[in-house]
Amino acid sequence: MTDHVEKYKIRYVTKKTKLLKKGFDG
Repeated sequence: MTDHVEKYKIRYVTKKTKLLKKGFDG
């Protein structure tokens, strides 16, 4: 179960980081 949560967390963080980078670039 923890493995699944970690995967979900990483995906969520990556999504947020990508959005932040887009905002800084734009």
